[in-house]
Amino acid sequence: MSQSGLSTVCLVVFYALLCCYTTAHKGVLAEDFMAKEARKQNLPIKLLLTVQRLETGHLSSANRRLAVSRCGAIGTMQIMPYHAKSFGYKVVDLYNEEINVRVASYLLKERWKKYNGNVEKVLASYNGGGKQASLLQKNRCFETRNYVVKGLKFYYSCKF
Repeated sequence: MSQSGLSTVCLVVFYALLCCYTTAHKGVLAEDFMAKEARKQNLPIKLLLTVQRLETGHLSSANRRLAVSRCGAIGTMQIMPYHAKSFGYKVVDLYNEEINVRVASYLLKERWKKYNGNVEKVLASYNGGGKQASLLQKNRCFETRNYVVKGLKFYYSCKF
């Protein structure tokens, strides 16, 4: 790896750790961000909580912020870098939990409107992109089907 490549990696790791420390130091939980963004976007809080649980619920809160999937999705809500850019954020911003949740709430709001609040289609679309919601009806995508089944179970059992 070149010197400039190594310094870029170091900078990204430092920024991610700084975001984690800053968020933890404030004593603010991800759920607080989710509730704020859900109200702002007029979404059910349990939709954001469901997505977070599906995406990174198996990780500790510190590890959620740093999570990167094999496809390149980043952070608590597993946001793809091109989504960050489309909402005016840098990729490195996705390591900031508040920004990660904000971008996710924008994406969920778009899907909520598109599918008229149909939670099943919103979850399918979030998991695999817009095409997945239509494929879901034909039972063609096993991974998305499992994601939606787990998501619906949590969503409807959530007490918010």
